[in-house]
Amino acid sequence: MRSRAAAPARQRLRRVPAAGPSRRVLRARMSTRLAWLTCAILVCFCIVVGKLVVLQVTGPDRYVDRARFQRLSAETLRAPRGAIYDRNGQPLVTSVDRQSIWADPKLVVDPRGTARALAPVLGMDEVTIHSSLLTSGRFVYLQRQVPDETAAAVQALALPGIGTLAEPTRNRPAGDLAEAVIGSTDIDNFGVSGLERQLDELLRGTDGEMVAERGPLGQSIPSGERRVQPAVRGSNVVLTLDRDLQAMVEIALANQVDAIQAAGGTALLMNPTTGEILAMATVKRDASTGLVRNDAENFSVSGAYEPGSVMKIVPVAALIDKGVVGPQTPQDVPSSILVHDAVFVDDHPIILDPVTRPRATVLDVMAESSNVGTIQLAQKLGDRALASALAVFGFGRTTKMGLDAEVGGSVPLVEDWYGTTLPSIAIGHTITATPLQVLTAYNAIANGGEWVRPKLISSQIDASGYQVDRPAADRQRIMKPETAAAMRTMLSAVVNDGTGSKAAVEGYEVAGKTGTAWKLRANGNYGDGKDRDYMATFVGFAPAENPRISMIVVIDEPRTAYYGGSAAAPVFGAVARQVLAGFDVMPYAAGNPRSPTGNNLRALPSAAIPATTLRPTTTPPPPPTTAPPPSTAPGPTPTATSSPTATSRG
Repeated sequence: MRSRAAAPARQRLRRVPAAGPSRRVLRARMSTRLAWLTCAILVCFCIVVGKLVVLQVTGPDRYVDRARFQRLSAETLRAPRGAIYDRNGQPLVTSVDRQSIWADPKLVVDPRGTARALAPVLGMDEVTIHSSLLTSGRFVYLQRQVPDETAAAVQALALPGIGTLAEPTRNRPAGDLAEAVIGSTDIDNFGVSGLERQLDELLRGTDGEMVAERGPLGQSIPSGERRVQPAVRGSNVVLTLDRDLQAMVEIALANQVDAIQAAGGTALLMNPTTGEILAMATVKRDASTGLVRNDAENFSVSGAYEPGSVMKIVPVAALIDKGVVGPQTPQDVPSSILVHDAVFVDDHPIILDPVTRPRATVLDVMAESSNVGTIQLAQKLGDRALASALAVFGFGRTTKMGLDAEVGGSVPLVEDWYGTTLPSIAIGHTITATPLQVLTAYNAIANGGEWVRPKLISSQIDASGYQVDRPAADRQRIMKPETAAAMRTMLSAVVNDGTGSKAAVEGYEVAGKTGTAWKLRANGNYGDGKDRDYMATFVGFAPAENPRISMIVVIDEPRTAYYGGSAAAPVFGAVARQVLAGFDVMPYAAGNPRSPTGNNLRALPSAAIPATTLRPTTTPPPPPTTAPPPSTAPGPTPTATSSPTATSRG
């Protein structure tokens, strides 16, 4: 049995509660916390409600636009570049679309796998493609202006972030025809040379824009938003060139350059009355292959050279216009002449005959291209009068016909002339000119005495079809009609009986002049003996009376025939024969080639789009015949420090 004394001990061991807050205090604390939580929730709710009010009431458009911007992408629509046509509406260069391959690196899911798939299709290195796909931008070209088959193959792969883009590029239906005139564009379709560069702003047009809604992988959403601002194509340009005549001139020129092993050549065909340029060609022999091809440099306007005897018209025409001499004025012409400290000689002196030609005439001086006779005539004119005549004919300045590449040549200031300057200039040395300047001077003789500014651009047509014609070429009378007629008579004698016989065209009277000059080298000298290079020239027009075409041919560094009459004149004959026949210019009466049957000459068509004209044949002319080089060589007049003798031959 338990003792009674044990009970108080257990009571003493009973647990005593720890001291702490009462229930009342705990309930108060809980109520406070709940109140703060409720307040916090209310504040958050108010913030959310306030934000919703801002979004839905005060500024929803801004956020709608931001969301739309994330889905929309803008694409530039390249404006088609304007076309360039010839005078008859035949295209010389147009614009066509080519597909380019592009990527948005942000949308490419597997850069390495994408590069691996594209490499064989694009013919590119996989590493190169992979590197492009890792760039930080949103647009990168992988390959531009690919064939349609390549673009279709890329589209068939359906790779995320890879797309195709149509870009306009230039197309030449006639190949490299008139390449030096038209010029070229870069990969972005901006003009870099020729008319493409000069008329770039006119041809380029105004780009448009397409905005489309796209999905997360860059694909267009069919039912999504789409806005298009169409591109406005550039204006078309109509030239005075004739595509068929251009091809004819290029073929004849290339044939001759190849036949006489020349380094290159230039030919320019014009209408001498209107100043319109019908053909403008420059060819060059490729040093590596030996093939003769069209050259990108337009030597007709940018190539200033010493033209030689074709300049003899200047002192002769000036004297005739002053009434000092005429074609039949007698003139005693020795075999050589001493001027200052230099002796000038004729390569082939005028041959006299006691019965038929007891004395030489001014006509003989021109027909036989006599250096001595021309110098005698220039001495009658004097320094200042000769300098003035050169300026009147347009030498020493550009023609301002509108090509940026045109140069004006050089004529020494008359104050700087010394003892041999006058005779040198009289026979085409110590002066430089472009083929365009020389032909423009001859046009004044052909058309009756008016200097006419050359014209290459006929009109322009804007995107709406509105055509603006360029004004007629400026013209200025520089000699009397009687002077021009006398000069035509003498230039006809050059072809009929003198140095230009290979420019003759059966059934037609042709007038022209030959010229041969040493070629000035980059080091400032002409070389010596057999080491010399030459520039051979023929310039003329046909028919001699009431001419319809004029043409200059310049052959650079001919080898097997280097006189103007044998190297350049055959090109004129080959082209003139086809042009005159193709445009129904009636020949003279059979049996009397000097007597015309009438004046039934059909003018060349004016530039227009379109035009119905009789087209000349484009059958390639036969290679012109060439003559072996003469035993003696022409050359410029020497100065006091050069050889005591000099020759220059037409």
